[in-house]
Amino acid sequence: MKGNSMIMFPNEFCDSYIHNIDDWWTSKEYADKLYSNFMKLQLKEPKEDMIRIVFSSKKLGKGGNYAVMFVPVALHEGDAHIKGIKHLGDFTRPPSKSLFNEAYIELYSDDDVNEFNFGKRLNIGVSENMADIKEVIEGWLMGYIGEEGATPDFRYVDYF
Repeated sequence: MKGNSMIMFPNEFCDSYIHNIDDWWTSKEYADKLYSNFMKLQLKEPKEDMIRIVFSSKKLGKGGNYAVMFVPVALHEGDAHIKGIKHLGDFTRPPSKSLFNEAYIELYSDDDVNEFNFGKRLNIGVSENMADIKEVIEGWLMGYIGEEGATPDFRYVDYF
């Protein structure tokens, strides 16, 4: 099952990370204070300066299944912007490389996910909290997670 189009976050959701002050702001706050950087993050296309984070959630799934979701993240000069979230589908199990199950196959067949090369697509497994996504983004920006692998604190991050 192919997922829906991108779902945008509510205006009050802090979707922009500012590295220099180590804080998350809403898009409006970021645009008001750092308009030039904000516009560069808004205009990012799938390139070297973006990552995709995939996660599975039982809470978001229908019928007791896991919802498989992905989050595109634009990066610019140490800042990050979560561009939205996309629902790829509901599956009985989260994506598993070793089982090559239906959810894992869906990850490889989704055009939006596959715009990125290996190392820019991160699967963090089961997560019920956006704080986990934000932690991975901050880990990427600080160099704890990179295209070559992750430090032990982020050993749950799987590249696909």
